[in-house]
This record gives sequence, structure tokens and C-alpha cells, in this order.
Amino acid sequence: MEIDEELTLKKIQIFLAFMRCGNLSKTAAEMQLSNVSVHKALHSLESALRCPLFKNEGRNLIPLKSAYVFEERAQKIVQDIFITVNKTREAAGFAAKVLHLGSLYSLTVNTIPNVISGLKLRRSELDIQLLLSSNQDLVKKLKATELDAIIVALNETTQDDDFEILPMFSDDIFLAVNKDSKYAEFKDIDLSLLKEETF
Repeated sequence: MEIDEELTLKKIQIFLAFMRCGNLSKTAAEMQLSNVSVHKALHSLESALRCPLFKNEGRNLIPLKSAYVFEERAQKIVQDIFITVNKTREAAGFAAKVLHLGSLYSLTVNTIPNVISGLKLRRSELDIQLLLSSNQDLVKKLKATELDAIIVALNETTQDDDFEILPMFSDDIFLAVNKDSKYAEFKDIDLSLLKEETF
């Protein structure tokens, strides 16, 4: 048996609201629709099901036995759809209660604590799992979906069309040496020159 295309989730939700509220006006207010729209949705639902759900008593719609049977089953359908949507989003890394966050070791002094506290303020239920590693390793884990987000230095290792990159701040790195050091007069320096230095 094919499901009639007129049988939509929206109409089922309107029907369930009507069964809760008991009349058109309250249902219309809850669903933010007009009385006419609610009435049309209920009538269309009956057409899609190919059986009556209500009988008319004056201006009132009185639920039949079929309406109560459909209500019970429809509640389960709607609940299953919500669960299915949430599970699907969680599998895709959205709406999950756990955030797998990757960061460089050097950002754990100020940046990461501020990010985590900010996230907790907005999403108190979020469980944040933090992984500290190198730029290259974090990028690799993000591509493998082992991490949901990473906070790293932007360089050639992070250039990937699959990533959405949001710069947080710019920073400069300086070499501090003793004023008597042979490097003290250098304006710029290639750090590879220091590979043998013990400091």
C-alpha cells in the first residue's frame, strides 16, 4: 500500500494538536494558523487516510474511534521522527552532546580555557573532550572526523577546501636572546640557523 502524498507530517502535527486542544480555535492558536487552515488540514488528512476521523455536531468536530487509534500511532511516529533526526545529526557531528576539540599545546594557557568557558556558557550540557597535538596531526584527525573542530595555526597544512576556517586572532612570534648574543643584531632570523644552539 502506497502512502498518499497528502499525508504529511505537518498535518499529523495539526491533528495531534487538535486532539490535545479539543477545538479549532485553541489548535489554531497553538499552531499559529487560522481556524480555516486547521479545518482544511484535518479534512485533507481524512481524505489521505480514506476514512473519517471526526463527526460533526453543530460547529464542533467530535473524534471517532478511528481518531483515537490514529492519535496513538501518530504520537509514536512523530516521536520516532524526532529521535531519527537527532541520531542522524549526531552521526554527522551535529547536535551531539560531546564536542571533540583539538588544539595546539601552546594555546592552553589562555586561548583554550577562554574558548571552553565560553562554550560552557552557551551550551552548558556540552561535554568537551580536548585533544592536544601538533598542527599536522590535528588536521589529519579532523579530516578523518575523529575531531569536530580544531584550533591551530593557519599555514600550508590547514589549507583544505573541505574545511571552514574562521580566524580567531593573529599573533607574532619573537626570538628573545641575551643582548650579548650574536643573534641580537639580527632584524629577522631563519630559525633553522639555531638548530645547534643549546641556550
